[in-house]
Amino acid sequence: MSGTMWVALTMAAVGAVVLTYLHRRHLARVQRDRAALFEHATDVLEQCRVVPRGLDFPLLYGRFEGRDVRVEPVVDALGLRVVPVLRLMVTMREQFPGQPRLSVLSNETGSEFYSGHRDLLRWRDPAWPKWVSVACAPEGVDRELADAAVSLVTSDSVVKQVLITERGVRCVVRGAQANSTAYRVTRRVDLSEARVTAEDLRQAVTMLDDLCDQVAGLAARRPVGVSEAGPL
Repeated sequence: MSGTMWVALTMAAVGAVVLTYLHRRHLARVQRDRAALFEHATDVLEQCRVVPRGLDFPLLYGRFEGRDVRVEPVVDALGLRVVPVLRLMVTMREQFPGQPRLSVLSNETGSEFYSGHRDLLRWRDPAWPKWVSVACAPEGVDRELADAAVSLVTSDSVVKQVLITERGVRCVVRGAQANSTAYRVTRRVDLSEARVTAEDLRQAVTMLDDLCDQVAGLAARRPVGVSEAGPL
């Protein structure tokens, strides 16, 4: 084998080693950055624990005012011409036997894969803003409860969705936005600096705790009519 061939093979081997090293270093940095998502918010919940998920953002578990809480980060990158957003699906567990599902969604685009909104029936009312989509189970839900959920979505632009079921309540809130410059230039979703603050998490779980109290306090649920639209 000629000397030129040996040089070429050596350079190729060295290049492969360097690329492998750089790739592993990049993966380690991504994993380290994402694992730190909740580093400023762990004091909000009792019995708090962070569950790593490799290169995915970690899950956060704990208790707030005696109720179980689960926080799952979701990267919302399906919207066209929209900078990707890291959303937090904050779930508070509570048993509400017989409670029909109610979903209130802000600025629906059809790409909210995490919402479950399309599985319910639309409920339209002129008293609610047009940019708010309300959907519920066929048997309907209490109007007071629907108004309360709509109010939570309309009063804070951070809140994307409020969901009420017989197993508890959930809100989807904006956690962070990707680096807009990097995304527009390279289409790369850069959320390396995303961190959940204690204030933001406390606001979300407090909102859910109050909503749980309201659902539990409704002694009588009088079903109301919904639109005649079919499942979405």
